[in-house]
Amino acid sequence: MTDPYAAWIAVTVRGNLRGRCAAWTRQMQRVFPELRRVGGIVAPADRRPYAGRHLVQHHWWLLTPAGQVVDPTARQFGWPLVYIAFGDEAALMRACTAWDEFVRLLHTAVPSPEPTPYSVRGAPASRHG
Repeated sequence: MTDPYAAWIAVTVRGNLRGRCAAWTRQMQRVFPELRRVGGIVAPADRRPYAGRHLVQHHWWLLTPAGQVVDPTARQFGWPLVYIAFGDEAALMRACTAWDEFVRLLHTAVPSPEPTPYSVRGAPASRHG
């Protein structure tokens, strides 16, 4: 993170940061209009894939013109992050809605008593024996 951004965050961003990423990124973008606001998800960088999937969060951050992440609320998480961008506000809302629907269906699904044409790994079963 470049010094002007880090200095602004250190002086300005205060209080409980949980759930405030949208507001703080909007405010910071007004001060630094060269930054682009991006929505997506963040996940712990120091964990194996899926080991911390319950820690994956919808999130907002900013990008410099060079593509460097500037995250005024990163310290709310308490660990190094991986940023996965979905795009602008509309793209993030579509992705979040689809994810929430997937999770809802997953929790209401009833396991099939019959084998499916897919293996545990998801590869189609052979039709030729």
